[in-house]
Amino acid sequence: MDTRAAPSVFDRAHRLTTAGLLMLVTFVAFEAMAVATAMPTAVTELDGLAWYAWPFSAYLVASVVGMVLGGDLGDRRGPRTALLAGVAVFAAGLLAAGLATSMAVFVAARAVQGVGGGIIAVSLYVVAGQAYAAALRPRLFGAISAAWVLPALIGPVVAGLLTTHLTWRLVFLGLLPLILVGLALVLPAVRGLAVPEAGVAPAPGRRWWALLAGAGIVLLQYAGQRLDLLAAGLAVVGVAALVTGLRPLLPPGVATARRGLPAVVGARGCSPAPSSAWTRCCRWP
Repeated sequence: MDTRAAPSVFDRAHRLTTAGLLMLVTFVAFEAMAVATAMPTAVTELDGLAWYAWPFSAYLVASVVGMVLGGDLGDRRGPRTALLAGVAVFAAGLLAAGLATSMAVFVAARAVQGVGGGIIAVSLYVVAGQAYAAALRPRLFGAISAAWVLPALIGPVVAGLLTTHLTWRLVFLGLLPLILVGLALVLPAVRGLAVPEAGVAPAPGRRWWALLAGAGIVLLQYAGQRLDLLAAGLAVVGVAALVTGLRPLLPPGVATARRGLPAVVGARGCSPAPSSAWTRCCRWP
């Protein structure tokens, strides 16, 4: 009788990689959601209450662009290069936000974090597809979804404690050593992953479509801050820009939940992991 243990995402061959993947996902999710607790204190200290919504919008818009950039970089240079680039950009954004002395710098830092977070999200799914057998991927994706839920539950508490008893800047700076640990755990696995033999040219205009979708989000955000007739017009233009920008980035049939990949992408859009919902679009030809 075969007494060997069944393969698992936490077996000897995968445990470090799985731990690293989940750590990176958790920290990106923390920055995407839990920082809301520290934001009132941060914007007050930086004298930017009128800009309160923009750090959130900057992150969201930049993450859309970052996912497209991550898909292009992974196609041309492989997941290892894309993951390293994503972590480097994300870490630079954390450092800039933690050291920001003005609201403009803080918003720009959040945008840098968004670009890095988008690249990381795409890269991690590529790593999952190449480093894990097909039978293990559903379990891994379940763990990744849980890693998005956890920051929503305990992230605000942690951010609140840091902000109240120490400083809001630790919400950003405190993640720097932790995200480097996550990267160190994943790197041994990605070194052996396939690298494209020849550079793959990005789909023409894909980055511009991502920017258009991001502009639509910005317009919707700004419209939500107004209470006049102009807000309605801005909202209409924002929705049009968002839909127009997303259509070329997503596989056809997402809106109607067509069977196969479109339905999967649409379902991911309703999952607790919002920024990972569109990772497929960044690699769609």
